[in-house]
Order: sequence, then C-alpha cells, then structure tokens
Amino acid sequence: PAGFSHRKVTEAYVKTNGLPWLVLDDSSGFAQDLYRVTTTPTTFLITPSGEIAGAWYHPHENLDSAIEPVLDAVAHNAARLCAASDAQIYRVDGDTLVRSASHGSFHFIGTLPIVRGSVAGRAVVDGRTVHIEDLLAESETEFPVARATQRETGHRTTLATPLLREGSALGAILIRRMDVRPFSEKQIQL
Repeated sequence: PAGFSHRKVTEAYVKTNGLPWLVLDDSSGFAQDLYRVTTTPTTFLITPSGEIAGAWYHPHENLDSAIEPVLDAVAHNAARLCAASDAQIYRVDGDTLVRSASHGSFHFIGTLPIVRGSVAGRAVVDGRTVHIEDLLAESETEFPVARATQRETGHRTTLATPLLREGSALGAILIRRMDVRPFSEKQIQL
C-alpha cells in the first residue's frame, strides 16, 4: 500500500514492546529466506558466536523467561573468564537496577538504586566501566550503597560495566572478588 514502510512498522513494534536489543528490519527478505521465516513477527535470540539460542514465531510474550538461561550463561562465563567470586547482570527498570541473572557465591542483591553510590549504578549513570580495586579502602561517602553491601558479603574487588545500546545504558554486568586482586586490562575489556 502507498506510504507503507517496513522500517516504520519495525520501529513501532520495538517501541510498543520495549525491546532493548538490536532488531533487524529484513525488508529485502534475505534473513527471511536464510532462516526460513514463515510468519511475523519472528524473534531469534542469537549468541555472540552466531548460534540460534531460541526462536519465537509469535509476539514475544514468553521471551523474558526464555532469555534467562542465556543471561545465566553469560554471568557464568563472565565470572569464569575473570576468575571472579560472582557475576550479576542487571537491567534498568525505571530508577532501579533489577537483577536478571547471576552466578557465583552470593546472589542476594535483587535490586540496586541507579545512583553513583553503587558500583553498578555508577557504571550506568556514567556510561563507563567502573573498577574498584579495594572497596573497603573507598570512603563511605563515595560508595555508600556498595560499602553497605560489602559489609554484608565481604567482597573487596569490584568491576561493573554498563550494557549500552546506542549510547544509553540498558543495564550492567557486575563482577566481584572476595580478595583484593584487581582485574587485568584484558579482563576489563571482555
């Protein structure tokens, strides 16, 4: 029809459903042919290595529960690759960070305020990685939320990286170590 635009339909779908990930507008039909898409909307969850982790051939009503195992695997790999005690993935929900996945020795932090007083909150607010070599050595006024958590868990070294899309933070990955052992530049870049 006159004035019809696949791009506008896709953009409206993404906005209406609040999708925080990259969405492909396949107006050319290339991906449709490649993946044998027969109905729309079709959603594929593709791992960083290019494997299809899941496919949904209808609106994404159950997508959150389907993504959870993938995020748990990301948290597990982040902790393993960085030799960390734990890793947590948070998503932005209003003015709060809500834990979406975790792996490791402590999981109790379900939500965090998006403030500069928490390490993950600061990563989101500033839009950059925050590396604290020894949280116990930081002042209470600089990281009051993080220091309160540290008193309960005993962790010392902390690293948080924002999850960015088009310059906006959608969440953060937080990894921690129980001992004072700064993360290497290679681990920070992961």
